[in-house]
Amino acid sequence: MCKRLHVNIKLAAIYSIGKFNLLNRQFNFRFVNLSIYTKKYRSLGISFIV
Repeated sequence: MCKRLHVNIKLAAIYSIGKFNLLNRQFNFRFVNLSIYTKKYRSLGISFIV
């Protein structure tokens, strides 16, 4: 019982870390896209702050 609980906690920790990494990756991807867009707009002479 105790062992199983420990395994469940471990799995939950791994799952939450994985979820966080996925969110972080999505955010980074969005951030990179945003910087690419701002560079494009800046090259056109339109600079905007998001």
